[in-house]
Amino acid sequence: MGEAAAITRWDQEEPLYRAWGNLLTSQIRDALKREIHEPLDSFLKVPAIPRVKTIDSLRAKVQRKLSKGESLDTIDDKVGVRFVVLLSEQIKIVEKAIETLGYPFTKDRDYEAERDERPLEFAYQSVHLVVKTPKTLELDGMTLPKNLACEVQIRTLLQHAHSELTHDRLYKARKLPPNSLNRSVARSMALIEATDDIFSDVARELEVAETELRELMNHLDALYEGLLQSKPQLSRYSAGIVGDLLPCAIEEPKAKVVALFQDKGYLIENIRERLDEEAIYSTSAVLFAYLCLVESKDLTKAHWPLSGTVLDDLGADLGISFD
Repeated sequence: MGEAAAITRWDQEEPLYRAWGNLLTSQIRDALKREIHEPLDSFLKVPAIPRVKTIDSLRAKVQRKLSKGESLDTIDDKVGVRFVVLLSEQIKIVEKAIETLGYPFTKDRDYEAERDERPLEFAYQSVHLVVKTPKTLELDGMTLPKNLACEVQIRTLLQHAHSELTHDRLYKARKLPPNSLNRSVARSMALIEATDDIFSDVARELEVAETELRELMNHLDALYEGLLQSKPQLSRYSAGIVGDLLPCAIEEPKAKVVALFQDKGYLIENIRERLDEEAIYSTSAVLFAYLCLVESKDLTKAHWPLSGTVLDDLGADLGISFD
C-alpha cells in the first residue's frame, strides 16, 4: 500500500478510531472513579481528551513506515489519549484501572523498566499502553473491528511538562541536536526524577497527618453526638480549628478528652446553652479546645484561630484566666 492509498484508507477509518478513543477514555475515567478517593478532576492534572492523528502527522508516519518496509497496520497511535497525574506512584493506579476493563493491551513503553535497564541515563519518560478492541463492537451505528488500537499515555505532570517542551522538537527532529542540548535535557530529567521522589515523600507524610486528623475528628464527632445528643455541624470548619490546635501536641488526645468530660460534666450544659451564640459550640472542635486549654493554655492561645471572646469564655469555664 502506497502513501495515497494509506491516506484514503484513513479517511474511511478515522471515525472508527475516534469512536474507540472516546469510548475507551470514558470507560477509563469511570474505572478511575472506582479506584481513587478524590474527585477525578483533582486526580487528573490535565483533561484526558482522546485525539486522532491529523492528516499531516499520519502522512509523516506513513512515510517512515514505508521507508522501513513496515506494514501500516503497525501504527498503533492513530488515536491516543493522555492521562496526567501528579506523582509517579499514581501512574500504577491508572494502569490498574485500565486492567479492570479487561481489554487486551500491550505495554509499548515503561519508563521504570527503562530506568532499571539504563540507570545512568536520563531520558524521555512515559508509560505507553496500546489498548485494543477485544472483538467486533457495535457503537453508535458503527462497527468497530477487532484489534482496533488506541495508545494510552500515562505520565506525571513534571514528565508532561518535560515532554511538551522537548519531545517533538528534540526526539522527532530530523536534525541531530547539539550535545550541549542533549546534556541540558538529561539534566532536566534527572531533576524531575529527584523532584518526584521528594514530592512522593511529602505526599506520604501529608497522608499520615491527614489520616491522624480524620481519625481524631471521627472520635470527637462521635463523642460530641453522645454527650449532646445531637450531630456536630460544620465538619470542615471544625476540622480546620482542630488542625490549627494540633501543635499543642497532646499525647493520647482521644482518651484524655473522654476523661475530661467525665470529670467536668457541667461543660456539656455550657456548650448546649451557647449553641446559638458562636459556631464553634455546634462543632466537635469545642471538645478539643477545652482539652487543649487544660493541657497548655499558652500553646492554645498561641495557636487559637478564632477572633472574639470565645477563648476567654472557654477558659473561664475551666477556671483559666489569660490576664
